[in-house]
Amino acid sequence: MPRNLDQRIRPPLQVFRGHVHHPSECRGNPYSQDTREMAVQNRLNGNDNHQNTIQLQQQHLYPHPDTVTRFTNRQQQVGHSRAYRHTGNVRSVREIQGNNLILLSLYRVALPKATHAEVNAFLYEMNSHDPHYQIYSPSQICRAEQRIHLTKKRTSTTAYQALEPRNVQWRENYWNMNYPFGIADIDPRKVIDLDEAAGSVDGDQAERYQNHG
Repeated sequence: MPRNLDQRIRPPLQVFRGHVHHPSECRGNPYSQDTREMAVQNRLNGNDNHQNTIQLQQQHLYPHPDTVTRFTNRQQQVGHSRAYRHTGNVRSVREIQGNNLILLSLYRVALPKATHAEVNAFLYEMNSHDPHYQIYSPSQICRAEQRIHLTKKRTSTTAYQALEPRNVQWRENYWNMNYPFGIADIDPRKVIDLDEAAGSVDGDQAERYQNHG
């Protein structure tokens, strides 16, 4: 039988919820966004010492002055007073985030075969103004690339058509037969390899070649 089966069964209609702790009890339930915005606006309007505000604070129905100060500072620093996610007061594992993650993706697009050391050198150079910057480990770089779905596929570099009998015979003739079937009787200094090479003749050069031709 699956574990916690009773938790997956839909309860009957009109089942009352259990007790939900008020945010003032510090049980992990944040104040609603409406309450946060109202508290910040009251602070900005100078209504913190209003009699109604003090009474609501005594009844634990309004945020504490220190809490309002925290809301106001957050509003001024980041532009909003929204609640943060709970982390249990434990920092997460240091990962590549924010602007460094964008830089990593752009660098991989430009240089997909770059090593982890080269990636670290690039990120360090882009963060040279930050005295607290720390070098990332290869595992952190790999996890960051997985989060943004940057993957590398290993492929074979073997040209299997080179193993066909016709191509095997041509290669045998090239190395072991004399000209014009091979290069066995050719001085190696006169052999020019033009594999994957290209050339063009245009402009003044073409005119000179025509004159000499």
